[in-house]
Amino acid sequence: VKQIVRSMGGSISVISKLGEGTTFKIHLPLPLA
Repeated sequence: VKQIVRSMGGSISVISKLGEGTTFKIHLPLPLA
């Protein structure tokens, strides 16, 4: 997934909170239609 997202010019961020879990966010730039 990391390689695909980066090849598309995007990024991945991870936020982890003890006792709550982990959130993964994937950002992909999309051209305006």
